[in-house]
Amino acid sequence: MIQYSTAADLVTVIHLINKMSEEDKINFNGVSNNFFVDMTYFHYSIIKGSCLMLKNDEKETIGFVAFNVNDDNLYISNLYIDDKKRKDSFQVLTEMFQQLKMYMRHIVFKVNNGNEKMHRIAKFIKAKATMLKDNTITYIVHI
Repeated sequence: MIQYSTAADLVTVIHLINKMSEEDKINFNGVSNNFFVDMTYFHYSIIKGSCLMLKNDEKETIGFVAFNVNDDNLYISNLYIDDKKRKDSFQVLTEMFQQLKMYMRHIVFKVNNGNEKMHRIAKFIKAKATMLKDNTITYIVHI
């Protein structure tokens, strides 16, 4: 199940971030050079309702996605699914990408070269690698 975020979700997201493994923290923060600004903007995005909360069948929040939309593309800036819930997350990921496709924009996201989990997701959703720069791969899902 997918829902737009509310201010109350900020506590849940902070809890998920605090539970992240060190590897996940590196992958979550590794694309940008300004962690404090990124996290401040990310928290604001949650509060204003421009993130999607990913929930399992029991309506438990298992992850989230933050994104921005412009005239041409939808940019995913943060995507995370609780490590203990990833094995059963493909249904909710499929639903999330279907929801994002309703914006009628190409979906663009960057992934650290060493983030194998996200590369598997990119392959699963048939994203095309478009650029490698500074150890980061940019993917695009054409609509």
